[in-house]
Amino acid sequence: MFKKMKLISIWIIPLLFVVFIPSVIASSTKGESPVLGTGFDTHITNNSLAVSPDEQIAIVSDSREHSILVYDLAKGKLRKKIDGFESPRNIVFIDGGSEFVVSDSTLGTLRFYSIKNFTLKDEVVVGPGAFGTAVSPDGKKMYVNNQAHNSVTVVDLVKRKPIDVITGFAQPRQGIKVSSDGKFHWCNDYILWQVSIV
Repeated sequence: MFKKMKLISIWIIPLLFVVFIPSVIASSTKGESPVLGTGFDTHITNNSLAVSPDEQIAIVSDSREHSILVYDLAKGKLRKKIDGFESPRNIVFIDGGSEFVVSDSTLGTLRFYSIKNFTLKDEVVVGPGAFGTAVSPDGKKMYVNNQAHNSVTVVDLVKRKPIDVITGFAQPRQGIKVSSDGKFHWCNDYILWQVSIV
C-alpha cells in the first residue's frame, strides 16, 4: 500500500507542472491587455483628423505611427510629415486656426504647432494617457481626457499649463465635448460605457 501511494505521488508532481501550473499562469494573465511597442496603451489604436477653420489644411494622425501628416486641401497633396511622436491621439485647431494641438498618450504631452511653418511652438506635460481633447467656446481652456489616470486635465491655453484635474471617470479616451456656454463638458467612459456630465 505504501509503495503504491509513493508511486502515485511520484506521478502527481510532474502532472502538476504539466497541467495545473500552466493553467494558473494563463488565468492570471487572461485579463491583461497585450502590450505592443513601448507605451502602456500602444495596443489601443485610433486615428484622428482635423481641418483648419478656412478648410485649407488637414492634419491626420494614426496612433500606430510616430508622425502626423499635414495635407494641403486646395492643392490635394501632402505638405509635411512631422515626426517625433509615440502615440499621437487627437488633433484640434486653436486660436482661430493659427495653431493646432496634438495629444500623445504615451509621451503624456500636448504639442502646439504653428500653422504658418508647422514648427513646434510649445509643449505641455499632462501625464501619460492624454487622449481626446476639447476646447472651451472662448478658446481659453482645453479639456484633456486621461485614460491612464481616470481623469480630465484642464489646461490654460493662454498660460500653457495645467490648472485643474477632474477625477471620477473610468478610462476616458477619445470622446469629449464642451457645451456652447462653456459651463459643462461631456466625457465618455470607456470602461463604464456611459457619458459623464461635469
